[in-house]
Amino acid sequence: MAPLFARVIEQGVREGVLKTRHSQEVAEWILTGTLPGRRFTGGPPTPR
Repeated sequence: MAPLFARVIEQGVREGVLKTRHSQEVAEWILTGTLPGRRFTGGPPTPR
């Protein structure tokens, strides 16, 4: 489920659906599976 969800997020970023820098960082966090603690100031969004 996680890889599929990450793939959907990555596709969304590529298509420009998620334009904010925060969303891109969250996508990177999902893809890498690690939290970029120094840059990450907010919580992860609720999965839908």
